[in-house]
Amino acid sequence: MKLLATILYAFLFSSFLFAVSSVAIPTCTFRTSCNAGETCIFEVYQENNTHVGTCDSPYTTKVCCTEIDSVAIRSACNANEGGIASMYATSNSHAGRRDYYNNIVCARNTSSGNSFLATMRSTCLARENCAFTVFQQNNTHVGRCGYYSTNLCIQENLNVTITMVLNTSTPNWNSWVQLQGVATRADGTAIDTSADPEDVEVYLNSSWICTTETNSTGGYTCNFTAPSAVGLYQLNATVDDPTTGITSWNTTTFTVVQIFGEPQAATEESSESIACYEEPRIVQNPDGTIEVATVRVCVFK
Repeated sequence: MKLLATILYAFLFSSFLFAVSSVAIPTCTFRTSCNAGETCIFEVYQENNTHVGTCDSPYTTKVCCTEIDSVAIRSACNANEGGIASMYATSNSHAGRRDYYNNIVCARNTSSGNSFLATMRSTCLARENCAFTVFQQNNTHVGRCGYYSTNLCIQENLNVTITMVLNTSTPNWNSWVQLQGVATRADGTAIDTSADPEDVEVYLNSSWICTTETNSTGGYTCNFTAPSAVGLYQLNATVDDPTTGITSWNTTTFTVVQIFGEPQAATEESSESIACYEEPRIVQNPDGTIEVATVRVCVFK
């Protein structure tokens, strides 16, 4: 039994190591030339209190980052790229946030297909690393990490999956409905918001109906009452990831129906022995609105 427990522990520990090693967080270093496995995102005149330029500028110091293997200067990043920062000009330039100047440093990891997300913060989050620091967010000089108090924090922009499962897709009006789901990142890790119970919100046709949280496995639950009128409705679940600072969402739909009486029991009667007809009827919903419902009447011969 002890041997089995030891093997199980070793398996779980190695699985944990594999999960952690799959997280691609760039590490950026100021160098005269980038090492193997690093890519230049831009160049600087000197290591601190400095102007910036593209990687083919006359400057001799490069900002070299791991995990990033594709960098392009564009006026707008492509769909599979993430903006790291922007420059007023391609040499001897001030820098700014990724959406400030028209020369945007667009980066991605071509093997994973993921882009990168860069945010200026005083302290980087757990799944971020400092790439460099800035004196101010825009029209600014840059420096090595630790020089200025504002960090340019960078992380891989992992896609987030939020599942949405309803206990019924056709609830009766004013009936109890339960929404359940799981929020996970592309690397398989769960989004846990249990430390802050206001990181998951659910909206019904753009109106708030529920604030909840995800647990350690990413699971969440929201209970609500179906609207008081028949029709098609949309649910939106929004999750704020406290570890990456990224907001993600998903949507699903359901239809409120009218249910009168018990459903017809199964019968072996053939269709030839049953005569049915349908007529439209005006029906008032519990909320006072008026709908047209189709009433079917069947007669057994």
